[in-house]
Amino acid sequence: MLAIVGIFAFAAMKLPVSDQIPVHWNAAGDADQYSGRTQALIILAAPGLIMLFTNIVLAALPFVTPRKNNVQKSAKTYLVAWIGANVLVLAITALLAFAMIRGVGDGANPWMVQMILSAVCLFLIAIGNVLPKSSSNWFVGVRTPWTLSSDYTWTKTHRLAGWLFVLSGIIGLPFALMATQPWLRMLVVPLVVSAGIVSVVYSLLVWRNAPDRA
Repeated sequence: MLAIVGIFAFAAMKLPVSDQIPVHWNAAGDADQYSGRTQALIILAAPGLIMLFTNIVLAALPFVTPRKNNVQKSAKTYLVAWIGANVLVLAITALLAFAMIRGVGDGANPWMVQMILSAVCLFLIAIGNVLPKSSSNWFVGVRTPWTLSSDYTWTKTHRLAGWLFVLSGIIGLPFALMATQPWLRMLVVPLVVSAGIVSVVYSLLVWRNAPDRA
């Protein structure tokens, strides 16, 4: 949180009193929305506020979850998701601040979309590596009625989901970094959606023959 506050303070000092501060960019990295300084700072503060709220919730969940033992068994997955989300929000905030400051009077920052999508790909690879090590719980993982009612289904589903998320990150990363076409940079989005859909459908198929189905 201190890093977020530092980034915000730096941006507050550097952003001019202007109605031409870029606050939104399209997939090509071209600014398509501008605002004044106050609104730009509000937009910049939003990720930090979301991060603060998320940290409070994630810190409290292990104490109120109905399956505390399983959350403890999934501690590595939980921490990777928690730390990864914080790092991702921090990176997005830093990129957003830099793009706002650098983009005054110009607005074009084609690298910003590439960096954010690349960070998402790295997060997918990290979370995919630890998903298979998680135990059934209500907060982290592929939580479907079938995985939550069968430990066998949870284990089988998360082994597949882990591979799918890792592959999504590995396949999407070079496109995020090097693709010249905006739609190719965004390839990671349909990859992640597909991985999620396949994991959910697979959990149902596994549950039908699970020895511990409830």
